Order: sequence, then structure tokens, then C-alpha cells
Amino acid sequence: MAVEVTIAQAVWDRVFEAAMKAIADCFARPETRSTAAEMIMGLLAEVDTRNCWTLAQALGHPGPHRLQHLLSRARFDHDRAREEIARLVVRELAGQYVVLVADETGDANPRPAAWAPAASTPARSGASGSARSPCTWPR
Repeated sequence: MAVEVTIAQAVWDRVFEAAMKAIADCFARPETRSTAAEMIMGLLAEVDTRNCWTLAQALGHPGPHRLQHLLSRARFDHDRAREEIARLVVRELAGQYVVLVADETGDANPRPAAWAPAASTPARSGASGSARSPCTWPR
């Protein structure tokens, strides 16, 4: 189990670093770029409530001011950042047998695993637009 966690952490570190490099030029200042990376890590942290105060506490900041500045006054190119992240995702998934499912609802997944074999949920033609397919990974 420890080896799996170590490998997963190494993959996460590589992908996160690649994502931050991909959007680095979208920020006018290096401080803003650094705060954005911290904000993302805070949003992914195990905290009960996600707001600038709780994220600042989780990140060890004395207050929420840096995060609030990022969200309200910092200059960065949102559109370009979105495009660069989309390009990165396409590069990362290229050549793999996967289905990317983007869920913007924020609802917790009731399944214990984030993926399932393709055979576990047969595809239905004419399914509604809200139907979700599981991610499939090659075996």
C-alpha cells in the first residue's frame, strides 16, 4: 500500500508541476503565480469548509488577504489559463484508453473508487445528457 501511495504522490507532483508550468505565463507577477498554486492545493486539501479564511489557515497563512487578493484584484489571463490546462489534459490523456468525466456539481461520488471497468456499466444509446459514464482504464 505504501508503494502505491508513493507512486500516486509522484504522479500527482509531476502533473501538478506541469500544470503550474503550463499556466505560469498567464500571471503578471511571480507572487500571484505562487499564491495560485497554494490556492489550488488548499482547495484540494481536506478541510470542512472552503473559503479564504479556512484555506489560509490550512496553508499556514496569517490571514485570508493573499487569497482574497488573488480572487479579486490580481492580474492574470483567465481565458489563456483555461486553454493551457485543456491542452495539458489532452496531452496527458493522449493515447490512453480513458474517458474523462467532468463533474461540476461538486456532489460527492457515492462509489468508493473513482473508476470502474467499462463492463460494469453498459452504455445506452439515447441516454439523457445528464447520464454519466465511468472512467475506463486498460487492464
